[in-house]
Amino acid sequence: MSKTKISDASAQERRAGLSWDWFCELFKHILVPLARPDTHTESFYQGLRLLGIDGTQWSLRNTKELDSQGFARSTSGNGAKGAFCKWMATVLLELGTHHPLYAACSQPQVSPSEGEPTLAHRTLGGLPQDEDTLLLADRLYGCPTFITAVQKAASGRCHLLLRVKSNYKGKVLEHLPDGSAIIEVNSRDQRGKGGIKLATEGDPGQGEADPQGR
Repeated sequence: MSKTKISDASAQERRAGLSWDWFCELFKHILVPLARPDTHTESFYQGLRLLGIDGTQWSLRNTKELDSQGFARSTSGNGAKGAFCKWMATVLLELGTHHPLYAACSQPQVSPSEGEPTLAHRTLGGLPQDEDTLLLADRLYGCPTFITAVQKAASGRCHLLLRVKSNYKGKVLEHLPDGSAIIEVNSRDQRGKGGIKLATEGDPGQGEADPQGR
């Protein structure tokens, strides 16, 4: 704390001069896991630190400034332009404490196609590298490309518990005693190579499943 008194207007002006890259660099130093196994038992499962990831969006006020900055507007199914500018954010956080580990926000003058999955990939730098973790997320993240990206970003130390769409085609490798099965699906990387193994509940291909990346 500098203990220097400044007006709210001056503080807002200084804040406006900071780029998003500046905040991303700040995140690396202050957004670190807080939970401890002996005092935050709800933040751990069988020795794994519990993490979550999700996104949300807000409708912004219609102003000339926002329009000039290129904020994307939502579009309907027929391609009609939405009434409000949209601002989206995706956050990676530690469950239990609700402490954020990284955040990514949509930026002006970026293609409207930059949605929640794209922002989610930009938060993966906040995954802990020196401990085993378990990441929970909804069906939007239950795809091979995201699972592969998580495993790469966390050096293979992050397990996943995700909902997966039923239309993924995979090869059943092993049926487990609890009724689940290990299947292998193509990760469809740019080289057209690679695959990942998923442990799915129930019969693969029959309805939705809760997989765990391995």
